Formats: sequence, structure tokens, C-alpha cells
Amino acid sequence: MQLQSSVKMLSFVSKNIYLAIALIAIVWSLFSSIDNPDHRKTTYAFAEEDTSLITKKINEKKLQNLNRYRLKTDGGQRRSGMGTAFYIGNNMWLTARHVVNKCEQVLIKEHSKKGLIEKILIHPNSDLAVFKHSDTREPAKFKLATNILQSSFTTGFPGGTPGDVALALAGFMAMEERGYNILEKHTIFAVLEKHPTSLGSFGGISGGPSFDRFGNLNGVIVAEFTRRGLLGAVGIEQISWLITASKKDSYFFEESRNKTEKKLNTNVSQNNFKKVGERLRKEGSVSHLFCIA
Repeated sequence: MQLQSSVKMLSFVSKNIYLAIALIAIVWSLFSSIDNPDHRKTTYAFAEEDTSLITKKINEKKLQNLNRYRLKTDGGQRRSGMGTAFYIGNNMWLTARHVVNKCEQVLIKEHSKKGLIEKILIHPNSDLAVFKHSDTREPAKFKLATNILQSSFTTGFPGGTPGDVALALAGFMAMEERGYNILEKHTIFAVLEKHPTSLGSFGGISGGPSFDRFGNLNGVIVAEFTRRGLLGAVGIEQISWLITASKKDSYFFEESRNKTEKKLNTNVSQNNFKKVGERLRKEGSVSHLFCIA
């Protein structure tokens, strides 16, 4: 499979709008059964910008040689939906911004219950968000990779049900999200194998981790190119910035927490990625998110 050619075939994308993996729009009846006696609303804050932030203005020059695709995930009235989040340690979780943006409530599933996410921190120039949640399962945390290897994997809840995908690095593109007024670099992955094999759209896996064969985090899945069999992910640089920014906010960062946490320690391949995904969901390292509009 000529992976680089897959990206070249997308040179026309500036004239087309692709699906964000987003939250699939979910019929409200699917959410009417959610047992949530907590009527408080989820609140939002933007991470404080600093000199290390790669802004849209900087990326206009930095990414000018990359093919560009455009999304608009912030248009119209917000509808209820769902997505994926994953644990990065210190009671902190990462997801895609468009999964949790402008919701009345964001809920995370833990066992058979769903807990309210009180506050969400938004990256000012990326489709990324971080939030705080104490999970009784004490899940293993994802460790941030230093680079992107050829083979990767992702797991989450495509279509609202458990699913896993084996990926291969295909290249990089610039993503312009007009609703959020952001421009950022995305890693493009080719889908090699998926489970279940009947999986059509990947909607709902958005916000899920992309990780290498050592289990190290190298991206957050945020977009799909269904006809091309490609997924787009926010990369290591943006993730690292948001994690650092969250430590400047006393609500999100618990400096006094001395508890030793489990690190995700696994070897992943196309032979076992389905079992790894099942374990990550069962043990709580990857969880289901619900947006109540």
C-alpha cells in the first residue's frame, strides 16, 4: 500500500468539507435513558496563551507547504452526541474539543454510571480539550511519545459501540477549522484493519488516543476521511502544550497528589490490538463521553 500517495490524493480537499469524527449526531431518544440526577452544567475555560503557543498566525507560514483541509464543526445548533476520552494521569483526561464543546452537560461513563464533568479546559488553537475526573477504577495512564512511529492504533466508541483500529502513518496535513478559527498540523493515518470489520463510519471514536506499538500516546483522533480510509489526529506538540498549560490552573492540577499511578505498559500489534483495546476500555484508560445539549 502506497501510503504517501493516499495523502497526495487529497490535494483537492480545500474545495471540500470533510466529516469531523465527531460526535455523531445522536437521536435524543438514545440519551433519554441516561440516569443523571446531577443538574449542574459543565463550564468551560480557555487555556492561557503564552509565548510557546503555536498560534494560527504562526501556522499560516509554518504549514504553508502542507495540503490543507477545512472543517466546520461549530456551525448551527448543538445536538447531543458522544465521543471518547482517555486518561493521562493525575485525574486528567484528554479528548477532542468538538466532542465536548458547547454542551449543557458532559458526562463520562464509569462502570454502569455516568459522572458529570464540571469544568473543561480548551486549547486556544487546537481541536483539543482536557478535563478532570477521579475514576474509581484507577486506570493506567497514557505516556506521551516523543515521536510518531510507522504503526499506530486507536480505540474508543465508534458509532457508540466499542471499536478498535490498526493504523499506519500516511503523512501530515494542515487543518483549518473555521468555526473555532484555528489552523493546526494534523497527522494523517491510513486505516489498515478495524474491529468490528462491519464498522462503517468512525464517528464516536473522536477524542480517542492514537498510540504506538509500545502504548505511547502520539495523537488524539479528531477527523475522518471515510472514502479514503484515513483518520486525522492532533499531534504530540499540541497535546504537550495543553498538558503544560493545565498545570497553571489550580483546578486542574493537583500538585500535592503523591499517589503512584500505573503507566500503560503494553506491546501492541495487528495480532493483538483488539484485545488491547478491550482491556483499555474495561480498565478505564479509555472511556465513553456523552454530550447533553
